[in-house]
This record gives sequence, structure tokens and C-alpha cells, in this order.
Amino acid sequence: MQGLYHLKRSPNDPPDTILPKILEVWQRDVGERKEPLRLRSCSACLISVQSSQLGFIERWHQQMLKVLPDDLLDVVNKDSVAYLQTDESVLNSLLCFAEDAPMVTENYRADRLEEGCFMHFTYGPKPWQMWNPYAIRFYDDTLDAVEFGIKSGWLPRAKLPYTLKRRNKLICQLLAPLARNVVRFKKLRRKLGV
Repeated sequence: MQGLYHLKRSPNDPPDTILPKILEVWQRDVGERKEPLRLRSCSACLISVQSSQLGFIERWHQQMLKVLPDDLLDVVNKDSVAYLQTDESVLNSLLCFAEDAPMVTENYRADRLEEGCFMHFTYGPKPWQMWNPYAIRFYDDTLDAVEFGIKSGWLPRAKLPYTLKRRNKLICQLLAPLARNVVRFKKLRRKLGV
């Protein structure tokens, strides 16, 4: 969180915590706890939730509908300090101020898996849409994980897009340099309402 908000931090703000001005907005929007349950944020790129907390996940969705702009086109909202990271910021607002907020593990554990992998696809488009020049480097590793998911019965083969089928590697590599323009075009189309 320090890296994300370091430019917006004033000299009086406590270091390595969520900014007080953000907490103030979150407390008002959630409207339950007076004091935050936690002062550090969580990443939503890899979360594991017990089935008993599915109601909280639905609440997260409802809170996003309540506080995020309807016309938001990206996962970053540069017009809002409190909800800069959109869905992740809303999740953290609830984890700080909702009465029914679940407990959060203080330590990151995904890096301690001996036989597991964690993939976080940055930049758009995502590999299930189209490969970009950055992500294409991990094509074989990603397809290994996808094929493992199919073999394990987690991913039905019929629903896979062409980008996640190994036989299409060459075409994915050839199209990857066009990805940034495709993303720009899609954003423009959404802005124009086409």
C-alpha cells in the first residue's frame, strides 16, 4: 500500500498504513464500525474465501455497485483516492469497517506452496481474450496450468477460448504485438457507446 499511495501521503500521515483520508471515506461509505478493524490493505489478486463467507462476497459486489461510478471502464479509477484500485479498494473498505468482516491472514502464503503456482495476469487483454507481448513469454507455463486444470476436471475443455489451446501458440504469438491497439480500440468503443 505504501507504494500505491506514497505520492498522496502527507508528512503527518502514519507510514505503511492506509491513509487517514481514505479511511475517513471508507468509514462513511460502509457506515458500521467507527474505528477500522485493520490499518493495512489486502490484495484481491489472490484471495481464498471459506464458503461460510459467500454472503460477504455478495456484499462486496453490492458495495461496488453503491460506491463505484457506473461508467467506470478500467480497474483503476484515477479520479478517486479512496477507490483508486476499484474492486480491491471496496473490498478493503469492507474489511476495515464492516461489522461482519472476516478475519484476514496477516501473512502471504501462496509463495510457500511446494507444488503449486500462482499466476497474476497484469495488463490487458488477459490471455483468455488475447495474449499481450508481456504475457506471451509465459504461454507454455500458463498452458501447463490450464491443461492440469482440464485433467483435474476443474476446467471443461469445450469452454476454452482459442488462446488457451496449445495448437494455437503460433497465432497467439503473431497477434500479441497487436494487443495494446485492441485494448485501446475496445476502450474507445465503450466510451463512445458503440
